Amino acid sequence: MEFNVQLYDLLKESETGLYKKGDDIIGYVHLCFSEIEEFTKAVGNDWFSEGGVEARLFNDTLCVELNELFEYYGYKFSDYKNCFDEIDWSYYEEEILATEED
Repeated sequence: MEFNVQLYDLLKESETGLYKKGDDIIGYVHLCFSEIEEFTKAVGNDWFSEGGVEARLFNDTLCVELNELFEYYGYKFSDYKNCFDEIDWSYYEEEILATEED
């Protein structure tokens, strides 16, 4: 099991969510601008060296989808389930766990 304690702690303190996009479940985090440096330290430079990361800019946050990050490092959403809203998690849990079995 791959697990990043720094990322886990940051996700626990940030607004996160899950939603369905086509056949995929997408995880995301809203980062306050003051948290961007902490986020980049938590995920490391390797992930950013492949051409950067797409994000959506909001009034006071930056929203980053987590799927590519999790795939890159071999993280599983189930290891970070406590970082997401319980209602979101229970709604998508079956689908997420099914994809992790593959």
